[in-house]
Amino acid sequence: MLQSIFLAYPIDEHRYINVMTIAGSDPSGGAGLQADLKTFASLYCYGMTTITALTAQNTCGVDGIYSLPASFVRQQLESVFSDINIDAIKIGMLEREEIIVEVAQFLEEKRAAAALPPLVVDPVIYAKSGDQIIDNNAINILKEKIIPFATLLTPNRQEACRLLGRDNIGLEDLEESAKELLKLGTKAVLIKGIHGRDCLLVREQENAVWIGETTDWIDSKNVHGTGCTYSAAITAFLGRGDPLVRAVQKAKIYITEAIRAGATYKQGHGAGPVCHHWFSFDQNFIQSAWLSVSELYKQIKALPFLCEIADGTLSWTRFAFFIQQDYFFLRDRKAVCDLHLPPTINVNDELKLMLKQISDNSELRAANIFNTFNVTGKSTDIENKSAVCIAYTNYLKSVATNEESIFFTLVALIPCTLIYQKVGEYLKRKQQAESLLPTNQYYQAWINTYSSEQRRQSVEKLLASMNRLYSSTVSSSRHLELLKVFQKSTEYELAFWDDAYKSAGCN
Repeated sequence: MLQSIFLAYPIDEHRYINVMTIAGSDPSGGAGLQADLKTFASLYCYGMTTITALTAQNTCGVDGIYSLPASFVRQQLESVFSDINIDAIKIGMLEREEIIVEVAQFLEEKRAAAALPPLVVDPVIYAKSGDQIIDNNAINILKEKIIPFATLLTPNRQEACRLLGRDNIGLEDLEESAKELLKLGTKAVLIKGIHGRDCLLVREQENAVWIGETTDWIDSKNVHGTGCTYSAAITAFLGRGDPLVRAVQKAKIYITEAIRAGATYKQGHGAGPVCHHWFSFDQNFIQSAWLSVSELYKQIKALPFLCEIADGTLSWTRFAFFIQQDYFFLRDRKAVCDLHLPPTINVNDELKLMLKQISDNSELRAANIFNTFNVTGKSTDIENKSAVCIAYTNYLKSVATNEESIFFTLVALIPCTLIYQKVGEYLKRKQQAESLLPTNQYYQAWINTYSSEQRRQSVEKLLASMNRLYSSTVSSSRHLELLKVFQKSTEYELAFWDDAYKSAGCN
């Protein structure tokens, strides 16, 4: 589960996730842009670089630095950005003032054009050996001109001390120090702490989020490039669309396991690198299935029902009709799950346990749905069930009855779970991008329910289990059949949403 949860939540388009690192080079391969590229690749992102400096270093320390001309750093940025859309940027080593100024000007131009993606600033001041690798004046310029652009600033304790002009920061001081760093203009700060415990503070949130546990600490000398790898992993997850806190949490798992896996290797005579390739994800059924319905999902997002629920103009009659049909569907969904379940509560088989969870959630949701959204006076009589709802649930029942594998039933049920979360998040982003003010509290409650971080995490766990069970229990020869089941359920989802708008009238 630890490995498979990383990429369980699928991206919407059949394209690369493009992430850029603006950093120095480490010829020994453990840190700098080399570590960034390895991290990007292991997390299925397409990594690109803007090189700021060449170093002569190894596991024992830094022997020399050759800083590139600032104009050439700018030229690299312009070449890539003029051709390729970038989903997230990481900034690492910016060795001197002229480079910082040039990069800052470029970022300002992108921000002015509303084209600046999420930006992680890892203020690389010291190498793991303790060598200071940027000059003192550059540190001050970094604070003034680069950090205000940051989505997230990721100093370790030593770097946080240098940025704040302090001699030391204890574990008990991390949260207060993070508050001070927020004053530099960044949207959030992650101070990498002591023995696996990190402090994340997001602007406009009262309390810090503590990332990792001391019990996760790995005593290893192979920690060359941990800061670069950690921040690069955060950048990758932000590029993939994860919200900030979730991206940091996933990246923490990634770097912890990379240190653990790398602890057994011997590389060089000093602090060896972490193991960037500990994570493997050979078969991602959910991603391939989701990409196969990308056009259907585009049609779903364009439906009048969703456009009008986002801005609050949807007629209440249509919403009430939708809630009524959703009630019927959830009851039938539970019945489909129960076809595979024994009467006893104890379920040992993992596939059946997943079905039981879906069954229980469907039953609970159906029981609460009218009260949750204040839809009163709606009959639950079966004759009010729409033709589309009947066709959809009959299809699910046919899959559950005729197919020999429980996995087929699960695949038929997944589009509903995934699409509701995807739609909720899409509508929340749409509201934010278009500054749409919620004009109906019940519509907003519906959007908030299906865009919540708690539900997102539950969906990710379900999808991760699906991927893992696919790899271990399903023959590859059944892949196309499973895709057809996934696609058919998605077609019914499209029809279900459309029917809610067309069949209810507009009173």
